[in-house]
Amino acid sequence: MAKKVGICRICTLTKALSKEHIPPRNAYNSEDVILSKPDLQSFDPFVNWKKRIIQGGYSEFVICESCNNQTGTWYGREYGTFASSCVSTANESNLKKTVPIVIPKLMPLRVYKQALTTICASAKPDFSRRLDLVVGKNPNDWGVIKPKEAKDLSLISKTLPDIQKFILDKTANKPAFSVRLFTYLVAEESRGRMSGYSKQGSKSTGKLETIAEFARWPVGWVLVFDGEPKPPLCEVSGWSNYEYDETATISLNIPCYSIKSAVPLDFGRLS
Repeated sequence: MAKKVGICRICTLTKALSKEHIPPRNAYNSEDVILSKPDLQSFDPFVNWKKRIIQGGYSEFVICESCNNQTGTWYGREYGTFASSCVSTANESNLKKTVPIVIPKLMPLRVYKQALTTICASAKPDFSRRLDLVVGKNPNDWGVIKPKEAKDLSLISKTLPDIQKFILDKTANKPAFSVRLFTYLVAEESRGRMSGYSKQGSKSTGKLETIAEFARWPVGWVLVFDGEPKPPLCEVSGWSNYEYDETATISLNIPCYSIKSAVPLDFGRLS
């Protein structure tokens, strides 16, 4: 497998990086995908997107071989089980609906940790992937805020090391950090989004939130560092309290959304 040297986004060591599928291949990330990014040279980057085809699923050199193999072995299979349980309901017929899903046998902690791994792998720790743009027209009056100072994102800098340690401790549960994890269904197979770490808020109310979002059909994830996510989402923060080998019947009510732009949590008009 081809490698390059860089800082691993999980263990933070400078090592040879392996090609990591984000999310894992068994979570419907093994076929060719169309990667869309906003065209920042256009008049409206949130309408005009650049597209390119990536063969064999989306992947990047962002995690060292050790972290890649460990997290894949520890959490990847169960994450695939969760994704498979969402496939039949993640479609346009359920768009803007909240869908009940029952998974008779799931190991929630493993799915929780793979979701954290996926978010950490897809978001650059130096925050260079966040969208430093103030959104103009937005149907929900909710957009990305350009941080005035680096301290605006200091909560992420303080919390991220604890998240990374939690991921690398296979049996650890009940984390001390106070982030919240949410999920939702992605309606279209061709859609996905990687927001990186971002701060956003409402121009009319002044309310702010600090988040990281990753979505790839059939599911999306939102990690909330502070604030309250505006669109209704399904919170699964409690999955972090399960034991590593603990199995449970999981019942969820998950909203199903269409990803409309590169803006984090932009699902268009919800009514």
